[in-house]
Amino acid sequence: MIDFISSVRKAIADENYHCALFIALSIPDICGKLETPNVGNGVRSRRWFEDNLKQKYFPDSIYDYLKATNPKVLEAFPAEILKRIKNQKPEITLEPDVFWALRNAFLHEASDQIKAQKVHITHSESHMNKFDGAIQLSAKIFCEDICDAAIDWLERVKTDKDVWERVNSRAKIKNTILDGAVHFE
Repeated sequence: MIDFISSVRKAIADENYHCALFIALSIPDICGKLETPNVGNGVRSRRWFEDNLKQKYFPDSIYDYLKATNPKVLEAFPAEILKRIKNQKPEITLEPDVFWALRNAFLHEASDQIKAQKVHITHSESHMNKFDGAIQLSAKIFCEDICDAAIDWLERVKTDKDVWERVNSRAKIKNTILDGAVHFE
Protein backbone atom coordinates (compact mmCIF):
# COMPACT_ATOMS: atom_id res chain seq x y z
CA MET A 1 0.00 0.00 0.00
CA ILE A 2 2.83 2.37 0.75
CA ASP A 3 3.92 2.26 -2.90
CA PHE A 4 0.44 3.37 -4.02
CA ILE A 5 0.45 6.19 -1.48
CA SER A 6 3.95 7.23 -2.56
CA SER A 7 2.84 7.18 -6.20
CA VAL A 8 -0.08 9.49 -5.41
CA ARG A 9 2.18 11.90 -3.56
CA LYS A 10 4.80 11.85 -6.34
CA ALA A 11 2.09 12.53 -8.92
CA ILE A 12 0.89 15.51 -6.87
CA ALA A 13 4.45 16.83 -6.57
CA ASP A 14 4.84 16.41 -10.34
CA GLU A 15 1.50 18.22 -10.86
CA ASN A 16 0.17 15.07 -12.54
CA TYR A 17 -3.26 15.44 -10.95
CA HIS A 18 -5.09 12.96 -13.18
CA CYS A 19 -2.64 10.22 -12.22
CA ALA A 20 -2.86 11.16 -8.54
CA LEU A 21 -6.65 11.10 -8.62
CA PHE A 22 -6.84 7.80 -10.52
CA ILE A 23 -4.72 6.06 -7.91
CA ALA A 24 -6.24 7.84 -4.90
CA LEU A 25 -9.81 7.04 -5.96
CA SER A 26 -8.79 3.35 -6.05
CA ILE A 27 -7.29 3.29 -2.54
CA PRO A 28 -10.59 2.99 -0.60
CA ASP A 29 -11.59 0.00 -2.72
CA ILE A 30 -8.16 -1.65 -2.38
CA CYS A 31 -8.11 -1.14 1.40
CA GLY A 32 -11.72 -2.27 1.63
CA LYS A 33 -10.88 -5.47 -0.27
CA LEU A 34 -7.91 -6.15 2.00
CA GLU A 35 -10.08 -5.67 5.09
CA THR A 36 -13.32 -7.31 3.93
CA PRO A 37 -12.45 -9.52 0.94
CA ASN A 38 -15.87 -11.18 0.66
CA VAL A 39 -17.83 -7.93 0.37
CA GLY A 40 -18.61 -6.42 -3.05
CA ASN A 41 -16.48 -3.51 -4.22
CA GLY A 42 -19.15 -0.78 -4.07
CA VAL A 43 -20.20 -1.66 -0.54
CA ARG A 44 -16.65 -2.06 0.77
CA SER A 45 -15.34 1.12 -0.89
CA ARG A 46 -18.18 3.26 0.47
CA ARG A 47 -17.80 1.65 3.90
CA TRP A 48 -14.04 2.32 3.92
CA PHE A 49 -14.63 5.94 2.86
CA GLU A 50 -17.19 6.33 5.65
CA ASP A 51 -15.00 4.68 8.28
CA ASN A 52 -11.85 6.59 7.37
CA LEU A 53 -12.87 9.94 5.88
CA LYS A 54 -16.18 10.79 7.58
CA GLN A 55 -14.85 13.61 9.76
CA LYS A 56 -13.40 15.47 6.77
CA TYR A 57 -16.08 14.84 4.15
CA PHE A 58 -19.44 14.31 5.87
CA PRO A 59 -19.02 14.94 9.61
CA ASP A 60 -21.93 15.07 12.02
CA SER A 61 -21.20 18.71 12.90
CA ILE A 62 -19.11 21.72 11.96
CA TYR A 63 -17.23 21.15 15.21
CA ASP A 64 -16.25 17.62 14.09
CA TYR A 65 -15.14 18.99 10.71
CA LEU A 66 -12.95 21.68 12.27
CA LYS A 67 -11.54 19.20 14.77
CA ALA A 68 -10.47 16.98 11.84
CA THR A 69 -9.21 19.72 9.52
CA ASN A 70 -8.12 22.70 11.61
CA PRO A 71 -8.21 21.91 15.36
CA LYS A 72 -6.22 25.00 16.39
CA VAL A 73 -9.00 27.29 15.22
CA LEU A 74 -11.31 25.75 17.84
CA GLU A 75 -9.06 27.05 20.63
CA ALA A 76 -9.98 30.62 19.72
CA PHE A 77 -13.74 30.08 19.72
CA PRO A 78 -15.81 31.24 22.70
CA ALA A 79 -17.81 28.55 24.53
CA GLU A 80 -21.16 29.67 23.10
CA ILE A 81 -19.90 29.30 19.52
CA LEU A 82 -18.39 25.89 20.29
CA LYS A 83 -21.73 24.77 21.70
CA ARG A 84 -23.57 26.01 18.63
CA ILE A 85 -21.25 24.42 16.06
CA LYS A 86 -21.37 21.07 17.87
CA ASN A 87 -25.04 20.92 16.85
CA GLN A 88 -24.72 22.50 13.42
CA LYS A 89 -24.45 20.32 10.30
CA PRO A 90 -21.99 21.37 7.60
CA GLU A 91 -23.60 22.64 4.40
CA ILE A 92 -20.98 21.11 2.11
CA THR A 93 -20.42 17.37 2.31
CA LEU A 94 -19.20 14.54 0.12
CA GLU A 95 -21.20 11.47 1.13
CA PRO A 96 -19.95 7.91 0.44
CA ASP A 97 -22.50 7.42 -2.37
CA VAL A 98 -21.32 10.61 -4.09
CA PHE A 99 -17.70 9.51 -3.60
CA TRP A 100 -18.53 6.14 -5.20
CA ALA A 101 -20.31 7.81 -8.13
CA LEU A 102 -17.38 10.21 -8.63
CA ARG A 103 -14.90 7.32 -8.45
CA ASN A 104 -16.81 5.38 -11.10
CA ALA A 105 -17.35 8.36 -13.40
CA PHE A 106 -13.73 9.48 -13.18
CA LEU A 107 -12.08 6.05 -13.43
CA HIS A 108 -14.37 4.53 -16.05
CA GLU A 109 -15.46 7.56 -18.10
CA ALA A 110 -12.89 10.29 -17.32
CA SER A 111 -15.89 12.36 -16.23
CA ASP A 112 -16.82 14.51 -13.27
CA GLN A 113 -20.51 14.37 -14.23
CA ILE A 114 -22.44 12.23 -11.80
CA LYS A 115 -26.19 11.97 -11.31
CA ALA A 116 -26.19 12.75 -7.61
CA GLN A 117 -23.94 15.81 -7.67
CA LYS A 118 -21.83 17.86 -10.08
CA VAL A 119 -18.21 18.00 -8.93
CA HIS A 120 -15.59 20.54 -10.03
CA ILE A 121 -12.07 19.20 -9.54
CA THR A 122 -9.31 21.80 -9.28
CA HIS A 123 -5.65 21.74 -8.31
CA SER A 124 -5.91 24.81 -6.10
CA GLU A 125 -5.65 25.16 -2.34
CA SER A 126 -9.40 25.86 -2.17
CA HIS A 127 -11.33 22.76 -1.17
CA MET A 128 -14.87 21.68 -0.31
CA ASN A 129 -16.75 24.66 -1.64
CA LYS A 130 -20.10 24.78 -3.39
CA PHE A 131 -20.90 26.85 -6.46
CA ASP A 132 -24.28 26.74 -8.17
CA GLY A 133 -25.03 23.43 -6.47
CA ALA A 134 -21.74 21.78 -7.49
CA ILE A 135 -19.05 20.68 -5.03
CA GLN A 136 -15.52 21.96 -5.69
CA LEU A 137 -12.71 19.62 -4.64
CA SER A 138 -8.99 20.25 -4.74
CA ALA A 139 -7.38 17.17 -6.30
CA LYS A 140 -4.28 17.89 -4.21
CA ILE A 141 -6.10 18.04 -0.87
CA PHE A 142 -8.56 15.24 -1.68
CA CYS A 143 -5.75 12.88 -2.72
CA GLU A 144 -3.67 13.78 0.35
CA ASP A 145 -6.66 13.18 2.62
CA ILE A 146 -7.15 9.72 1.10
CA CYS A 147 -3.42 8.97 1.48
CA ASP A 148 -3.41 10.13 5.10
CA ALA A 149 -6.49 8.00 5.81
CA ALA A 150 -4.79 4.97 4.23
CA ILE A 151 -1.66 5.49 6.36
CA ASP A 152 -3.83 5.70 9.50
CA TRP A 153 -5.77 2.62 8.37
CA LEU A 154 -2.54 0.64 7.83
CA GLU A 155 -1.48 1.53 11.36
CA ARG A 156 -4.82 0.29 12.74
CA VAL A 157 -4.85 -3.01 10.82
CA LYS A 158 -1.21 -4.01 11.25
CA THR A 159 -2.10 -6.17 14.27
CA ASP A 160 -4.79 -8.06 12.32
CA LYS A 161 -2.86 -11.06 11.00
CA ASP A 162 -5.29 -11.87 8.18
CA VAL A 163 -5.57 -8.31 6.89
CA TRP A 164 -1.82 -7.75 7.16
CA GLU A 165 -1.14 -10.95 5.23
CA ARG A 166 -3.41 -9.70 2.43
CA VAL A 167 -1.68 -6.30 2.52
CA ASN A 168 1.68 -8.00 1.99
CA SER A 169 0.44 -10.38 -0.71
CA ARG A 170 -1.01 -7.85 -3.15
CA ALA A 171 0.44 -7.37 -6.64
CA LYS A 172 3.89 -5.83 -6.86
CA ILE A 173 5.75 -4.38 -9.83
CA LYS A 174 9.30 -5.70 -9.72
CA ASN A 175 12.06 -6.92 -12.03
CA THR A 176 12.68 -10.28 -10.39
CA ILE A 177 10.63 -13.46 -10.30
CA LEU A 178 11.05 -16.95 -8.88
CA ASP A 179 12.56 -15.65 -5.64
CA GLY A 180 15.20 -13.67 -7.53
CA ALA A 181 16.27 -16.52 -9.84
CA VAL A 182 15.21 -14.50 -12.89
CA HIS A 183 16.01 -10.80 -13.22
CA PHE A 184 14.78 -8.46 -15.97
CA GLU A 185 16.69 -5.35 -17.03
